[in-house]
Amino acid sequence: MLVEIVKVPGSHKSWRREIYDYFNENVFFEMSSEYAQRWTTIMRMFMVNDKDRAADFISRISAATSSILRSSMDQDRLFHVRRLAFIIISGDLDQFVTHISAIKEKLAELGRTASIDPIHGEVCLLFRALLLRFSPVHLISFWPMMITEIQSLFTQVLEQSSIVSKEQLPLLFEACKLLDMLLVVNSEDFQLYCPMKFLTNFLQARVGVYYGYY
Repeated sequence: MLVEIVKVPGSHKSWRREIYDYFNENVFFEMSSEYAQRWTTIMRMFMVNDKDRAADFISRISAATSSILRSSMDQDRLFHVRRLAFIIISGDLDQFVTHISAIKEKLAELGRTASIDPIHGEVCLLFRALLLRFSPVHLISFWPMMITEIQSLFTQVLEQSSIVSKEQLPLLFEACKLLDMLLVVNSEDFQLYCPMKFLTNFLQARVGVYYGYY
């Protein structure tokens, strides 16, 4: 019913506060994929009626504030990145291109955090959202950042003789999903920025990790 309500012209003042509050709860991401699909419609309408909110969600993203990655503040910063990814995937093609500079700035900041930082898993998720919702011409400036992100994660595994720690495993999984999408998209820009030799090492590392060949 909520999906239909948000589609009613001029009704946003009656539901935007409740939508905003619920979206800011971390339990929002515990919903099933079926409900998440419905919420993409809800959030699309929310952002259409409150265009300034995108800048607000972007501004919340920050690097680690401490070396202990189990505090509530550190958990919140993971969800801040995930919220932005959800907003982007809920929108239309190029709906958020006016925020490219701000998004790049935040990604650059996160890219400087420790390689074992869980935030890198959320960064890979955000990159996947960008791949699906930004047209190729607007993705050009993101390619070096995407390649650097997955290169950093995979190189770390290769340097450890393909031995993956408990902390690294979820990060490697997210990097693999990003790499899968990059290969499916098969962009000429991806081929330009990612050397074939390095891509081969990526795939060898992936096979080695999951099947114990190394």
